[in-house]
Amino acid sequence: MSLPLHALHAFEASARHLSFTCAGLELNVTQAAVSARVKNLEALLRVLLFRRLARSCIDGRAVPAAVRPPETVAAVPARLTRPWRQSP
Repeated sequence: MSLPLHALHAFEASARHLSFTCAGLELNVTQAAVSARVKNLEALLRVLLFRRLARSCIDGRAVPAAVRPPETVAAVPARLTRPWRQSP
């Protein structure tokens, strides 16, 4: 599975800032564009990455613990594309 790079950038910035607006400012796109990119990534992965709050920042409790430190974001695609093995 190939993940769109712009969606991964939007996710990483959103996770770091806990805000689509701040992520948009960093990436030079609108808040709506960041939200759409993250929704696209969520649809591709079939997982909810953020819990969105009305008129507020993203609820940080919904951010997966594995991506809270920005240094670990680069490892996420490799873990997601690795074949799943069932325990005996």
